[in-house]
Amino acid sequence: MYAYDAYFIDCAARQKSPLLTLDRKLRRAARELNVEVLEV
Repeated sequence: MYAYDAYFIDCAARQKSPLLTLDRKLRRAARELNVEVLEV
C-alpha cells in the first residue's frame, strides 16, 4: 500500500465519511479497518 492510500483511509476514518474508490486493494484495506466504502 502506498502512503497516500493509507492517508485516504485515515482521513475517511477520522472524518467518519465513506471512502470513494475503484481500487480493489484500497477497498479491501479500508473494509478491514471498518471504514465504509462507496464504489464509484
